[in-house]
Amino acid sequence: VYYVKVSSFASSSDGPYTVYATAITEPGSAIADAQPLTLGGTAGGIIDPAGDEDYFSLTLDEPAYVIIGAASRDIDTDGMLLDDSSNPVQGHIFDDYNGFYMQISLNAGTYYVKVAGNGATDTGRYAIRATEDPGQDLFRDSCSNLPRRADISDPLYGCQWHLNNYGQFSNGAGQDIRVEEVWPTYTGSGINVAVVDHGMHYRHEDLTDNVLTTFNHNYDPGQTDIYHPYENHGTAVAGLIAAKDNSLGMRGVAPEAKIYGYNLLEELTHANIANAMSRNAATTAISNNSWGPEDSARPEPVTELWETAVKYGVTTGYGGIGVFYAFAAGNGGDSDYSTLSELVNFYAVTAVCAVGYDDIRSDYSEAGANLWVCGPSSSDREGQPRIATTDNGHRYRSSFGGTSAAAPIVAGVAALIREANSALTWRDVKLILAASARKNDPDNTGWVEGAFKYGSSTDRYNFNHEYGFGMVDAKAATDLAPGWTNVRDLREITSESGVINLPIPDFPSSGTPTTVTTSLTIDPFVEFVEFVEVNAHFNHYFFRDLTVELVSPSGTVSTLSTSALVGGSLTTEFRFGSARHLGEDAAGEWTLRIKDLERVDTGALRSWGLTIYGHGFVPGEPEIDVVTPGGGTLEIDWKAPTDTGETAITSYDLRYIRDDVTDRSDDNWSVVTGVGTPSNRSHTITGLTGGVKYEFQLRAHNDSGHGPWSQAEADE
Repeated sequence: VYYVKVSSFASSSDGPYTVYATAITEPGSAIADAQPLTLGGTAGGIIDPAGDEDYFSLTLDEPAYVIIGAASRDIDTDGMLLDDSSNPVQGHIFDDYNGFYMQISLNAGTYYVKVAGNGATDTGRYAIRATEDPGQDLFRDSCSNLPRRADISDPLYGCQWHLNNYGQFSNGAGQDIRVEEVWPTYTGSGINVAVVDHGMHYRHEDLTDNVLTTFNHNYDPGQTDIYHPYENHGTAVAGLIAAKDNSLGMRGVAPEAKIYGYNLLEELTHANIANAMSRNAATTAISNNSWGPEDSARPEPVTELWETAVKYGVTTGYGGIGVFYAFAAGNGGDSDYSTLSELVNFYAVTAVCAVGYDDIRSDYSEAGANLWVCGPSSSDREGQPRIATTDNGHRYRSSFGGTSAAAPIVAGVAALIREANSALTWRDVKLILAASARKNDPDNTGWVEGAFKYGSSTDRYNFNHEYGFGMVDAKAATDLAPGWTNVRDLREITSESGVINLPIPDFPSSGTPTTVTTSLTIDPFVEFVEFVEVNAHFNHYFFRDLTVELVSPSGTVSTLSTSALVGGSLTTEFRFGSARHLGEDAAGEWTLRIKDLERVDTGALRSWGLTIYGHGFVPGEPEIDVVTPGGGTLEIDWKAPTDTGETAITSYDLRYIRDDVTDRSDDNWSVVTGVGTPSNRSHTITGLTGGVKYEFQLRAHNDSGHGPWSQAEADE
């Protein structure tokens, strides 16, 4: 007589349980004499001698989600699942304590489970059990019973509210990304998307037909494959982008796009990060990055190596029109701020925020001036559904969320945009997303009107530090794409303060805090701002005491950092980013405003600079070619600007000043207007003082106006 004692691991746990007892029949040692294992049944065996292998057969009359698990008190068992041709069913085995288990979706047919000891000398008994997966069954049944359009065969599609939100869950606003209207015309066909993430189950039944396996890349030296059974994040991301339009499972935003996985997060080194940004750049249209630094609420820098790799991607990638990089903007909520991560403060990436089923910012989604557009995701509010997508083991899940889910949805829309117009550069894709975004949560007081949209003299951008330009809209975006006029060449202009050591007063014990300001002037050149970077060198050991704002020449304010009751020093140069000024003219005075809103600590702004990216219509800088000094003269020859602007160059201006003049204001320069011609780019300055060094500058004119001054200096 034996007694079985059952107890819970925790004193607060209670509930029903089931005990199974069965006599063990030693299974066969080959497929030919495998012992039958039935769903809901328990079997077992003995590994003896060491190296012994046991086989069980499992026959399914219809497709099922199955859990198979083995456990032992004596040995650590390994398992493998084989199909009826003895081929391994790959990638679904999870190592467990003294055993293994697998969760898998299987078609009707006969399968075989091979059980062996993990160690070369292991012997002992084990038990094995196979059951239907009740969670998956319930999920499958509930999704399959939801209505879907007649021409959409994917059985679980009804749960994908982000694609079609008709109110299938309670408390919904009925908003989605309007992609159903797009699919009859665009599905992502011919577009390649890199999934930079954890391992991806690229053999998943709903992904495998869209995976370019030769482009997959494994960064983990401890693995032989990009798939890892314990890491399902990459699989979930991949499904949101490109789960196949078939009669299986679910559907991605771009269901006929091609995808491949880089398991970067398994071996996250600086070299690997840079490699993942530039790998297969020539053929990658979209790079999705649902990852970032830990949500620490402190400034998080990136390496120059990463920046160089991303610049390579946007300048030479995808046939020279650039890789589009989608990045999750961060899940730190109100205590964090997206611009505190240099990863999403860079002009060459698109920062994606998250909006819940109720059309309101997800509780965890970080605000920031760098945000571009939002995608639908979980909200973390009670009663709100999360995101349904693919899971490891041919399974599916309804539990995905975060900006990790929002980013691939935007990446999928970007794939549709690039299919709609194959000539679009990465910058055009960004501008289309901004111009077509929907103003979600319209009652939110943070919405402000911005500059005129690209190519329009009537429609203006709307911007909100919680939402960027709004919720991604696939229909509006793909409507714009075919007739889009490509953006002009990228321009970049920079201004530096030099060392200023501007003190930042502490929050006072009474009264109002002091706001300190410092300004820089930007010359005419970038007449349509596409992104602004502020490179600020603070010296403050409690940087999050501060609120930092940037004010453009037109008076538009972008908040670069907010005050929060968290630590975090900033004593080196850090790059902040702002999308807020999209469409503005960069020329004029830009002001940085800083205010301390917490007591005790003081600090200073050592220096700062602006780098503004965009395009324009006036000419660029002429290039000084040859300077020939003479007796009281300087002959100057120059080349026309590489970027001549919207219309042909008509003339040039030249100005000069003695190098020993301390007041360099505009009034103290000698100016000669209308020098040279489009074909004769030469001029001689006369009447100069011999032996004195002069500084001189040139600028070009066209019908749109004059460009910035170029610079050179020479002895007379």
